[in-house]
Amino acid sequence: MLPYAVTPAFAVSSSQGHPAQKRMNIKFILDPQNLALMSIGLVAILAAVLIILQRKPNPDAVEARRRALLVRSGRLVDGSVIDLYEQPPHANAPGRTQILIVYQYEIAGVIYECSQEIGLLPISQEPDLLQPGLQCTVRYLPHNPYNSIVVAENWTGLHTRISQTKAAGG
Repeated sequence: MLPYAVTPAFAVSSSQGHPAQKRMNIKFILDPQNLALMSIGLVAILAAVLIILQRKPNPDAVEARRRALLVRSGRLVDGSVIDLYEQPPHANAPGRTQILIVYQYEIAGVIYECSQEIGLLPISQEPDLLQPGLQCTVRYLPHNPYNSIVVAENWTGLHTRISQTKAAGG
């Protein structure tokens, strides 16, 4: 039993009773258990609001983090550039032409064919590196070989035709 009388704030007032009982009892609010429950409720409400209002991650930032992970911890394998595609701007990236490089590589007898969007990377401005048929170096994650890249901000697996000719002894 509580040592004091508790009158809820929504209680209907009557002509009988003490005026202090007609409003919420301050002792009820200042009780440590009730303060803790109200604090937890407030934190839960604030967390829910933050989750709802949190912005969707920028796809370019997500892709940059993926490339950084592969540069840091990806394994290297030889591959070759199959094709290049330029896609016109679309709703997700208005005003920006996408450049896709399609490449393939082999790991443990399995041939993987992947593509990477390189339109935002500086390498996209070097046409002699972006040619089908060129050999390249691919970085991939061992536990997910489909997760691979041939170009990142501070690394490239693309080789010029001149360097390939020198390597072949010609």
